[in-house]
Amino acid sequence: MEQPPQNESVLLLKEILKWIRIQAAPSVRSTLDSALTSSAHRKLYQALDGKKKQDALSKVGGFSQARVSQLLSAWQRSGVVEQTAPGKYTRLFDLEELGISVEKLARE
Repeated sequence: MEQPPQNESVLLLKEILKWIRIQAAPSVRSTLDSALTSSAHRKLYQALDGKKKQDALSKVGGFSQARVSQLLSAWQRSGVVEQTAPGKYTRLFDLEELGISVEKLARE
C-alpha cells in the first residue's frame, strides 16, 4: 500500500481531529462543569498556561496556594489539566473555544 505524502497525512489527521473534537465537546463540557464549580474556578482554570507557578495562580482566583494545589490535583485526576513542569500546569481545553465566556463567569 502506497503511503500518502506527508502533506496529505497532516491534512487527514487535522480532519480526524476536527471530528473527534466535535464528538467530544458535550462530554468535555460536562466534565468541566463538574470540575469547575464556580466562576473563580473557571477563571483560575483559564489562567493555566503552563508558565505560572502555584503562588502566582493563587492571586488569579483569590485562593490560598494550598487550595490551588488541591484544585490542580483534582483537575488533573479529572483529566482537564496536565503538569508541564514541577509546580506548573496547563489546561487541556480553552473555555472560550467551548463557548464558555470567562469574562461573563468572572463577574458572577
